Amino acid sequence: VEMLSLEEALLRHDPTRSNWLVMGSGPATPTLVLGLSGKPEILVNVQRCLDIGAPVVRRFTGGGTVVLGPGTLLSSLIVRGWPAGSSTGDSPESPQ
Repeated sequence: VEMLSLEEALLRHDPTRSNWLVMGSGPATPTLVLGLSGKPEILVNVQRCLDIGAPVVRRFTGGGTVVLGPGTLLSSLIVRGWPAGSSTGDSPESPQ
């Protein structure tokens, strides 16, 4: 949950509009993470999660539903453009 909060803060509030690579390790207990439009009543056995104490959280971006836990390596790219900080995303030279 902390990494999700950091990602959202960097995307929404970074005044430098920099590109970021955020890495971390998974939570100590299994946690289900839904994308922005994921429907828990369809994708998750909510009662089972409550029974075993597995948190269900929603990230502020899209994507599928994932289960995170110990041993999970997390990485997120926040890319605003190239070169870093540009708003157009155009590069003077594209790699071949």
